[in-house]
Amino acid sequence: ILSIMPQHWTTVHAVLWAILYSFIENVRGSPCAEVNSSSTMVPFGSAVTASCFINEECSLTKNHNFHIKWNKNAHFFTSSKGIQKNVYEIFISNFNDTKAVLECFICSDDNCQVVGAVEIKAVYPPSIPKNLTCRLHLNKSNTLECRWDPDKKPSDVPTNYTLYTEFSDPPNSIQKCTFPSPEENIYWVPRGGFILFSEMQVYVVATNVLGQAKSAILVLDPMKTATLDAPLIQGVGTQTFGCLEYKWSLAHTQKWIKRPINIEIKYKPMNNKIFNKEQFIRKPDNKVRLCGLLHGMSYKSQMRVRYHNSSSWSEWSNALVATTPMKAPTGQLVTWLKLQRAEGKNQTAQLFWKHSLQFRPNSMNVSYIVCQTKEPRKKNDILCITAQQHCSFQISAKFKKLYLIAMNEAGKSHPTEVPVYRQGGMHHVPLVTIVPKSEDSLLVKWKILDTSAISASVLEWKALCGENLCHVSFEIVDRNQTSFVVSGLKPYMPYEVSVYPGGIDPPNSTIAYTKEKAPSRSPNLKIGQIRPSSVALSWNEIPLKERNGIITGYSIYYGDQKSNPSVINTEGTKRDLVLKDLYPGTNYEIFLITSTHGGVITGSNVTVTTASFDAFEIVLIVIPACVGLILFFLGLFTCFVKQKWMKKYVWPVIPDPANSNIKKWTTADSVECMPRFKEVKDPALVYLSHVSLLSLPEKELPKEDENVKSSNWPHNGKIVDAGHDDSSCNSEGFDSEQQNESVPYATVVFAGPYQRQPVPPPVYLRSESTQPLLGEEEPSSPRPYERITTQPSLPDVDHFSPFHKNSERLRLKEEQLIAKVQRHENDRNSTEVKVAMLTARIRNFQEHLQKHPKDKANKRWMLMSIDRRKKLLKYLRRSRYDAFENVCAELGITYTFPPEYYRRATRRWLAKKALCIKRQQFINMSNPVITQPGAASYGTNVQTGEWSTGLCSCCSDLLVCGLGCICPIALSCYTANKYGENPCLACVPGGMAAMRTHMRLTYGIQGTICNDALMTCCCGIFETCRMTREIRIRNGE
Repeated sequence: ILSIMPQHWTTVHAVLWAILYSFIENVRGSPCAEVNSSSTMVPFGSAVTASCFINEECSLTKNHNFHIKWNKNAHFFTSSKGIQKNVYEIFISNFNDTKAVLECFICSDDNCQVVGAVEIKAVYPPSIPKNLTCRLHLNKSNTLECRWDPDKKPSDVPTNYTLYTEFSDPPNSIQKCTFPSPEENIYWVPRGGFILFSEMQVYVVATNVLGQAKSAILVLDPMKTATLDAPLIQGVGTQTFGCLEYKWSLAHTQKWIKRPINIEIKYKPMNNKIFNKEQFIRKPDNKVRLCGLLHGMSYKSQMRVRYHNSSSWSEWSNALVATTPMKAPTGQLVTWLKLQRAEGKNQTAQLFWKHSLQFRPNSMNVSYIVCQTKEPRKKNDILCITAQQHCSFQISAKFKKLYLIAMNEAGKSHPTEVPVYRQGGMHHVPLVTIVPKSEDSLLVKWKILDTSAISASVLEWKALCGENLCHVSFEIVDRNQTSFVVSGLKPYMPYEVSVYPGGIDPPNSTIAYTKEKAPSRSPNLKIGQIRPSSVALSWNEIPLKERNGIITGYSIYYGDQKSNPSVINTEGTKRDLVLKDLYPGTNYEIFLITSTHGGVITGSNVTVTTASFDAFEIVLIVIPACVGLILFFLGLFTCFVKQKWMKKYVWPVIPDPANSNIKKWTTADSVECMPRFKEVKDPALVYLSHVSLLSLPEKELPKEDENVKSSNWPHNGKIVDAGHDDSSCNSEGFDSEQQNESVPYATVVFAGPYQRQPVPPPVYLRSESTQPLLGEEEPSSPRPYERITTQPSLPDVDHFSPFHKNSERLRLKEEQLIAKVQRHENDRNSTEVKVAMLTARIRNFQEHLQKHPKDKANKRWMLMSIDRRKKLLKYLRRSRYDAFENVCAELGITYTFPPEYYRRATRRWLAKKALCIKRQQFINMSNPVITQPGAASYGTNVQTGEWSTGLCSCCSDLLVCGLGCICPIALSCYTANKYGENPCLACVPGGMAAMRTHMRLTYGIQGTICNDALMTCCCGIFETCRMTREIRIRNGE
């Protein structure tokens, strides 16, 4: 049977079933008829013959004319007369129903009755098994797994599969494997059913009631199909730059394999998501070297193996992380310097940089230094140190170039020169067009500037919302380039794109989205003032992260229950609106719609009732209007009636000296025609604010003080005594206005007895008019334009100090400092004058405290004056910076910024601060170079803001480690006592966490309070050991 060709299977089956089932009795019958078929189960699509035998004693056929019909699935077929008597047959050439019932009907005069039936099933012969594969599992059981695809055609007939294996040694040896359970498509051949390292043939035979089918013969070597277990990575060596050396082995049950096998290693950097793969052929237990890696980069790697190229790969091994050896960074950086407008001597600069194609960081952690020189040797040469790719700092106008250096633990790169170009402001990009290209990219277009002064432009883009708002990306493009594709963006995220001509000129900025959609929410409407015919509406701006696009406009829909709804469209920048032409006392329903290029969203509805007119409101409007009109007309009438009186006080008559005689003027006339001022005094008097009369013998006078003898005292009209009242100030203002060389303060020293001084001749005031006077003045009066000669004045006020009281000297110092900073001659209340007065008082207090250091009252007044002056300087600096600089320069004040927080200066804190300063000075003087790890590296770690040792660096201090292992409580008490606290602090809940926080703030170590609590709670004795080591290192132990 197996040798018959597959195309003859259908014919053979039909003949066999016709012979075997030709005489099978009918399944279903009746007393009138018997129905038989050639077979009740036939191949699908084969021919079927059925017969119906009618009994002669049937009551349906006696004395009746009848005929026979067949029914299959509600379809009637005519019957044919058989060879035998009373036998009627039907022949179906193609039976394609899975299951069908043939019914025999006796019809007489259009009346048909069923007299018999038979059920026939059509089944498929077994299909050829396909995709036969075998795979050897080298585990404890050492079995050969064979699989194939079963028959997928629906059939009610079960199909059995048989696996046959044939070996070439000995020849024609066949082993038959029969499976007890049908419908299985997998079989595990035991170890005795195959031979390793020897070829064998395998095939599968499928069998059901209709026949058999044989699969294609599979020739294989069981060992070449073996699937090995996952290998073991025992370690990774990092002795060679740019390479990792793997030490590996096969599984324990497969170590007997010694031939070379295929090895595949997949690896990726820790900051990347894509794995790279490399394949090798090595013998087991031989090391595998993977090269071509980046320096100083941590890689995550896994390994798998297979015995032969036709074998399957094993599972991946355990993951292992290793870091290649570090080198100093190499290559140049791409830089861009942005300068802001100068507000003083210094100018704020922002430097951005990124890695070029040739740059290699050669480390996971790279920091950058921005300095003034190629090799910074002083602290002032360094402008910025950061781990980011941007930095802000202050530069002066003399800087022409800067230098950027990349640095890691292995060394520094060659400095990248950054030229400093001042902002020109001459060129401006006329037009920038941004078109979304995809969901993660934008196409930026701009026009070329017709100038040869620009060699390149800078394209900048940054996200306006999100987590990292400080990150700025840029690209330097050629002057002839007019477009650029910005990729790596997120949809529904706003980005600001700017084009800087030459990198220094003002930019042209545009906000764009890669993809837009409707906003996440619509703003809520706020109801403002409600009037009978109008309603004021307002709404807040949608947060930037919820816009999902550029707001194109707002639409306000409103309407009452009677009229049709109305709509008002506004711009996207508007935030308020007034609905007009409304009906009083009517309910209106209002809602807001927000639109973007990607969709619209509707806000919540608001119902508003307009106000109705009230009689009380009308009265409140009409009565004030009437009262105002009445008062206006009364005032107008009064002006007409009292015209002369109004003219006298509003427009006074002032005589003109050019058209009158001065000798005819009287005091009463001048007083009547001029307004009264408190400062006007008798012009014939000379005002002195204070006169001190001292009588000293000639011999007691200092010989070298010639100024006292000659009475060469300063005549400065701005100096007054602090102890006098406001009248001195009034006289000073009068003298400064009418004669600029008055002497309001004088000290007269006599060598002999005092004699009354003669009264000086009166000095007349000069007229303010520019017209010549008609009359002649008296000859005893001096000329109005002549200046009275005075003695040369001394340059400083200190010449008065030996001869006056403290209050007089203080007043003189105040006037001297006021004269330097006052805005004009009569300035007494400005902030600059108040600062000058407080400065004089502070210096006077300081002189007093030098002589009397225990005078606490004066010290308290001095501190209060200093605080008051700080507030005034802070206000002056914030409001008028130019005046602030002038005051500090003139008064000799050095302004320092206040600290971020004020700390009470205790003796312990002062001692610690002095110790830290002295230690820092010693470190800066020594400047050690650390070449090997160890205890000597503690001094370098102190300045980095990190702990000097790691959490598990116990071997660096065996004494502390041993004490912690023996008695942790004793180590905690020792640590608290070493830090200067009570040893019982270790027994207080949370005491060690508080001490760690204080230690971190004192030593300038980075961290948070939450981190302190977690480290002391979870790490316990390890963190206590590190704290103890830190204290010993800081103390130089």
